[in-house]
Amino acid sequence: MSENNAAKPVNKAEKTPAAKAPKGDVVSARESATKTVKVIWTLDRCKKYARRFATEAVWASAASASYKAAVAHGWKDECVAQMGRPVQANFKKAA
Repeated sequence: MSENNAAKPVNKAEKTPAAKAPKGDVVSARESATKTVKVIWTLDRCKKYARRFATEAVWASAASASYKAAVAHGWKDECVAQMGRPVQANFKKAA
């Protein structure tokens, strides 16, 4: 038998596309579904999320990741000061 037909040992880590792709390359949707993306929270991003809510309690429950990041970095008071006020409807009674 020739040496070309001999079975080669297979390294499973090299066969996966994610392992082959260098960092920063795009991988398929199936592979990326199993990976978690680390979001870097900045003061501006936390303020942007806080503006969506009327109270701190609603912000903490609805967007907990941004709230926790603001608390961890000491930005909570600054973000709460930027919070939007709820728009109240001005309905007129029909005559």
